[in-house]
Amino acid sequence: YCLNAGEVSGYSYVGGIDGYSYYGNYMQYCLNVGQVKGQTTTYIGAVAGYCSSSSPTSCYFDNQMSGTQYWYNNSTNTSYGLPTQSLISGNLSLSGMTTATNMYPRPSMNADTVGVKVAATPIFLANNESVNSVETDFTVGAGMSGANVTWRSSNPTDLTVNGTNVTVNSGGEYSLTASVNGVDYKTVHLRGTNCQFAGTGTQNDPYIISTESQLRCMASN
Repeated sequence: YCLNAGEVSGYSYVGGIDGYSYYGNYMQYCLNVGQVKGQTTTYIGAVAGYCSSSSPTSCYFDNQMSGTQYWYNNSTNTSYGLPTQSLISGNLSLSGMTTATNMYPRPSMNADTVGVKVAATPIFLANNESVNSVETDFTVGAGMSGANVTWRSSNPTDLTVNGTNVTVNSGGEYSLTASVNGVDYKTVHLRGTNCQFAGTGTQNDPYIISTESQLRCMASN
């Protein structure tokens, strides 16, 4: 029983729950809502990078937040890779997990700790957008009793946070950090793809980059 909401990165064989599952290892009732990044495309999975024997059982991932559509072993599975709203619906069959309104399921054994409550607090990207391609304004979760979450942007000019509302002013790379009482618990990296330039990008009508935000957006896309 586990919930991961942190970013996991590596070279290859990278997974949100397990990077390389050897013979005899068994994953069941897990949920990954964090980002998974690999420097190569060799076995990068939202749940597991590579499983040498049995496949994960009842292990889900947020396909908007993970940054990859692979479940494990470079395979996809639309039954386990689900959008945020489906994961917070309370309809998942996850034994040993506690559910709450507008929150991810979280392990019952430590469901009341602040860190787990923050981990279970979602970001609600609009229009099925993903962390790799954000264009539309969206909302963030407020947490719950005992863990009232405050979000801040790494670049308020391009990505503005006002309570639980987030405004995408420009494309580029930025992050949102969730904190409780001044203590940071998780950070989510986003890539905005709504680059707004004058010009059409042709030889006769090139893009006109006139602000730092536009330059960052061009560099990240």
